[in-house]
Amino acid sequence: MSVTKSIPIGRSILAAWRGANTPICSALTNKCQKTKLTTFCHQMHQSAQITTTEITFPSFMFTSSSPKIGCRTATISDKKEIIDFLCKMFLSREPLMSALRATEADARPFVEYHVKDALKNNASFVAVDEMGSICGIRLNAVGPATEEDKPKDFGVKMNILEKFLEHVEGNITERLQTPRFMRHIAICVNPDIVRSGVGTMMMQKSVDYARDHGLRYMVATCSGQVATKLALKMGFRVVRQVLYEKYSDSDMYFSCFPDDCLVKPASFKPFVSVAPQHYSAKLLIKNVL
Repeated sequence: MSVTKSIPIGRSILAAWRGANTPICSALTNKCQKTKLTTFCHQMHQSAQITTTEITFPSFMFTSSSPKIGCRTATISDKKEIIDFLCKMFLSREPLMSALRATEADARPFVEYHVKDALKNNASFVAVDEMGSICGIRLNAVGPATEEDKPKDFGVKMNILEKFLEHVEGNITERLQTPRFMRHIAICVNPDIVRSGVGTMMMQKSVDYARDHGLRYMVATCSGQVATKLALKMGFRVVRQVLYEKYSDSDMYFSCFPDDCLVKPASFKPFVSVAPQHYSAKLLIKNVL
């Protein structure tokens, strides 16, 4: 169902974008809805696509309350929906996959393996809407990654990604001096409900699981700023950072360009070029117990 609302064009659209109390903004019931509308107005204004004063918006933007979102443990029966959700929602928004121009065909074997690995421990969580559909995912595993059932070849692009993430994480069991930790694999929220607290809700569920099961630490390897900010908000600390511009998919090149090297070797070529705001990958750790 949709609702047609009249909104003023021109300056009023920019006013809505800036958060002014325009008639349509005052009809919204929370910050999440208002953010979505103002972003939409800004995009439409920039692309000059608004030519009338009648625009159709999703009806829930004008209801008296936001859609109710619940959070529960992910189960094996969710496997297909989780994989499909990640391939649709995560692929274009994850900085490294986006920079590598990974297609769904490239990413699916990689995603399938990591979803299967995560669901072994009942330590992952999904956010579901009122219809029971998944609208957010937090994948976790317990203990260090293993080679069990791991494909030898994810394809060229995903092999590079896997190799890089392993490099960032390093020997995490040795660093923590225990195999009793929760390992974050992925977090993804439907763009329609970002900034609604769903990511934080799933993160808190993960913290509670770790504490209840006697896991001393939580570990997250974050490739972009969004996941990093959420982890820092929840009490994680950065223990390692790898700048993308200093990493090549050739070990030889990377080993001769350490952090204290001021002159980049002429033969060095970064393995990927990401958006400036996602300048590094970070290893973060949270003490749980």
